[in-house]
Amino acid sequence: RGRLLGHQGPVVAVRFTAPGEYCLTAGKDRTVRLWNPATCLCIKAYEGHGNEVREARASPDNSRICSAGGDRQVFLWDVARARTVRRFRGHDAAVNAVCFGAGGAVVVSGGYDQAVKAWDCRSQSIDAIQSVTCCRDSVTSVAVEGAGDDAVARCARALYPEYQRRLRARGQPLSREVVSLQRVEPGGAAGGAEERGGAPQHM
Repeated sequence: RGRLLGHQGPVVAVRFTAPGEYCLTAGKDRTVRLWNPATCLCIKAYEGHGNEVREARASPDNSRICSAGGDRQVFLWDVARARTVRRFRGHDAAVNAVCFGAGGAVVVSGGYDQAVKAWDCRSQSIDAIQSVTCCRDSVTSVAVEGAGDDAVARCARALYPEYQRRLRARGQPLSREVVSLQRVEPGGAAGGAEERGGAPQHM
């Protein structure tokens, strides 16, 4: 047992990489750090965010990291070089959650703007390939299930602690271009969220 010392302030998130050999930390000092928990040594520090970092995740092959925080941006990092590959922009408020999907080809994020956004890691664009505002409060966590077909977001609305929305790409996984999304309530009822004029409209 030991302590991972290095952050210059509170640590907001801790995540293990696959298969658990290393771990990532995100802090209010605006950095993401990669650690070897067996030796308690910091391997690399990733600096670039303009505000606190609230979440960091490693890709399935551990070659990249996605991070997000108070600066409203989602960063895609090259692990070995400790440099940003892409800085995705589009959230209107702090970003609380981020994760990889589709085998690392897509990043999904959610934030205080009540939006869930999907970003293509293979594209040179910094714009989201899909954006859906379906939660009644800030998005506190996101996850991609299975092969990347389903992205699940959880909302912070106090009256509904189990409130969540499932965003499912109709007929094609999020790893491809998404043309429409379907909302599925916790009870199983579905509602549409299709693109019209470039922006999702709830039906």
